[in-house]
Amino acid sequence: MVQETKLKKKPDYDEEAFHVFFTPSEEGGKAKRGLLTVAQKEVDCCEIPTPTNAVKAETLAISIQIEGRAYIAVNIYVPCDSVTTAEVWKLLINPLLMLGPRVIISGDLNARSPMWGDTAHNKNGKALEEALPGIHGVIINNDGPTRIAERAGDSDSCIDLTLVTPSVLLQVHWKLLPLMGSNHRPAISAVQHPRTSNSRTKRNA
Repeated sequence: MVQETKLKKKPDYDEEAFHVFFTPSEEGGKAKRGLLTVAQKEVDCCEIPTPTNAVKAETLAISIQIEGRAYIAVNIYVPCDSVTTAEVWKLLINPLLMLGPRVIISGDLNARSPMWGDTAHNKNGKALEEALPGIHGVIINNDGPTRIAERAGDSDSCIDLTLVTPSVLLQVHWKLLPLMGSNHRPAISAVQHPRTSNSRTKRNA
């Protein structure tokens, strides 16, 4: 999942190899940066609608079938200093967490707080801190800065966050990767599907 693609047209990926889900960037009063989610063709997935929100947040959600269970993956971008109250964060995030029983929200929230590994606060981050007790999900970041500073006077930050519903908290393993052509480090959210009672019985036999 990629945010701020700045692409106005759908990228020309091999459609026989990949599912490509895309929202274009737009200019003007309600500027959008663009979102991109790509899945391998053998993955059983489809795009689903996301709730409208009162801020300029961009969202793109897909439903993924894994061994007969649906997981919802939400790609999200929140502009800097656009969600400055706890109530607005709750109105933005909770409806996304209610898209299904197993939801993973990942993207650039532009929210800084030591609570999830940053060294500073910003307006988005302070408001998200206050909102967390009323948000029906958990931030699973656990491995340092996600954005590396490039400008003089700037500092590394942890603004790319992943939230999950409690139902998958123990199944999703989060890990940062080295930089790959951007100053935002890619993150992996690996889902370990729970064993069924039958599979445990077979392993113990």
